[in-house]
Amino acid sequence: YDSAHNEGTTVSDITKRIQSDSVLSADATALEAVDLFTTTQRDFFFVLDHTQFTGTLNYNDLFCLPFKLCLFALTLHLEDSALRLISLSPQESWQSLTEGRRQNAEKICKDLYRPSSESREIPPDLFLGCTQFCDKGTILIKRELLPNVTKEEINSVFDRAAKVRDACAHTSPDQYGRIAVIDREKLGPLIRDIQTLIQAIELSIHSIAPWENR
Repeated sequence: YDSAHNEGTTVSDITKRIQSDSVLSADATALEAVDLFTTTQRDFFFVLDHTQFTGTLNYNDLFCLPFKLCLFALTLHLEDSALRLISLSPQESWQSLTEGRRQNAEKICKDLYRPSSESREIPPDLFLGCTQFCDKGTILIKRELLPNVTKEEINSVFDRAAKVRDACAHTSPDQYGRIAVIDREKLGPLIRDIQTLIQAIELSIHSIAPWENR
């Protein structure tokens, strides 16, 4: 370190200017922030609230509880939409599963509802509600309920959504809850793919049973 050489050097001489594309409005939505992290290589953004910088936002900050809940809710929306579609013809949907998958759902259903020996037989639509997340995707594929969506696309969305769903459902060992559950370049496409698949499912529901559209 040469003190003589550095004498008179100011902070402005060694700092970098803030670029306009590194600033994020405090009013921006979380989805807008996701798009920025997906499409840029910046490590963080400065957060501008009116005329003041109030902090910074990095990718892992997105995985605090509020946004994780939103991600979890999105996967639940996908599962709920799929269940509504396959439940329009419950017997056919139920029979499209393998015996092993049906047995798993039957066990869960009986544990939940504990029907008495005098009870009537449990209807298929109730069993469908006790199937696993992946089972609903399997039924969509086997019954070809989404003719404009390929088997590969359905499998891809359900597989990726299931991993994020499971990660969001568990508490984080980090006290701040800021451990990313998915790589930054994959988050934006996953959200868009889930939303697109939900739209396709809802359109199919409406075409088969318009009264179910709500």
